[in-house]
Amino acid sequence: MRSRERGEALRNTGYTCSVCGVKQTAAKGREVKLDVHHLDGCLWEQAIEAVRKCILHPPERLCPLCKDCHGKMHPENKRKET
Repeated sequence: MRSRERGEALRNTGYTCSVCGVKQTAAKGREVKLDVHHLDGCLWEQAIEAVRKCILHPPERLCPLCKDCHGKMHPENKRKET
């Protein structure tokens, strides 16, 4: 997974392992890739359940709408005309 936070963590350490100091490299025959460890853990099961609950609804809980009608259902998301 790539993210700004992951990239920043790598830059902050100079692309080196925080434990042994080995540097990330793409040099042929000496490739070393670094992982990024979540110090506080990562609650994947809770994250997946939240996605299921908030986004991945069963078909009987979905209603097809045109853009105009959908916009009327979510007036808070309408862009202000400038």
